[in-house]
Amino acid sequence: MHRRVRSLYKEFMLLGPLMPTMEMEKYRDTVRQRFMRNASVTPGTKEFKKALAWGRVGLRDVQTVIHVHKFRNMKKSYDWENSSNGLCAGANSSEVDTSRRRMEISLATVRSWPSSLN
Repeated sequence: MHRRVRSLYKEFMLLGPLMPTMEMEKYRDTVRQRFMRNASVTPGTKEFKKALAWGRVGLRDVQTVIHVHKFRNMKKSYDWENSSNGLCAGANSSEVDTSRRRMEISLATVRSWPSSLN
């Protein structure tokens, strides 16, 4: 196995436990099937580079799903619009302001992604 393919595969496997929408076994089988689909591609060819590029796009998609899931959970935890006083239980106003700024930055980052990733 080529070293770049191996490192891409490792990255996929490291993200597996964080994937919110699939069980680990199903995720592992899906990744394995997609890698085996291109097992006969010779390293150094255009087809090899294209397959690696698609693998990196897939990896970014998985990372995006994980980040959106984390963002949604954070938003549920700190939902200021629906709370009575705008503060979370046990949080002072400076903690809430800091959390609100972080969430706004995260949301701006998500909105700036290319439309092909959404």
